[in-house]
Amino acid sequence: MMGYREANPGRGYFAPDRFTTVEARGAYSWRRERWGLRADAGIGGQQVGVGNDLQTEWHLGLTVSKGWSANSEAALVGSITNSAASSQTGAPQFTYWTVGLRVRQGL
Repeated sequence: MMGYREANPGRGYFAPDRFTTVEARGAYSWRRERWGLRADAGIGGQQVGVGNDLQTEWHLGLTVSKGWSANSEAALVGSITNSAASSQTGAPQFTYWTVGLRVRQGL
């Protein structure tokens, strides 16, 4: 749940009176020697604001990693997600992508 101090925050700030998300998730991991692969996905629904329609949301993620010691690895991480729109008029959802490089060095 999200909240805001004013009853009408119509100044471009995303603060609906209610933001509800329900999602079913799954993940798969594979490892062989120092290489790893992880895929995850989820699908569900979001409702932005009391009385608005339920909108579909989903995400997909993929991580490819290479380790070089017990607690050290580098991983290429990517995901794509769609999210509900915050408009009262039934505006379309938006989709965003992320890509990153994660490095973990054990001591």
